[in-house]
Amino acid sequence: MYGSRGVGKTLFSIQFAANMLAKKYTVHLLISNQSRNLKLLCQFYPRIPYKRNLYLYLIDTPRDIIISFTKILKRRRPKSSVIILDETLPMQFFVRRAWSESLTKKLGLIFSLFGKLLEDGNKLLITLPEQDNIPLPRRWPAFIEFSKYFYRLRRKGRLRELFSVKLLNLPSEGQLWNIDPKSIKLETILLARLYPTRFGFSLIEKEEF
Repeated sequence: MYGSRGVGKTLFSIQFAANMLAKKYTVHLLISNQSRNLKLLCQFYPRIPYKRNLYLYLIDTPRDIIISFTKILKRRRPKSSVIILDETLPMQFFVRRAWSESLTKKLGLIFSLFGKLLEDGNKLLITLPEQDNIPLPRRWPAFIEFSKYFYRLRRKGRLRELFSVKLLNLPSEGQLWNIDPKSIKLETILLARLYPTRFGFSLIEKEEF
């Protein structure tokens, strides 16, 4: 899922975690260790059910992600869990920086562990920031191998709109990957309209649209 800064991706992630816990899933929530995220978590925490099934990981560095992924893989009961990564995958932060040998090794290990998490049958929700000039998530080609479907959270006045997004006009398998992002067509479907509150999003019924 992607959206512009301040649209409510972290609030959505925390509320999604609470909903999955209510369904008695084991949930691993990875969020960046920032004061605004911790404030949201503290506001929502009293409303989270089955807290014993929630594992929280605060992320500052790529090393924190490696440690968190390793801990998740070691907790194999139940095997299938819900894993939520709220803007914590590090590749989005190192796009224009020189990669040292140490950082390159860490990023390679992160994606190796990421692949193992998928192989274990876990359900993943990943949130990403939106590009400034095109309604696509940043570094989206890294995820296209996993799915051609995304979700977009968009601000519309005081409301939020949640869309499913399918990417069209992508190169076929074996074709040269040389495509202008602006030539990609997006097939969008409005799934819900939401009203943000300090305790989460409230669904607006279709009759109120």
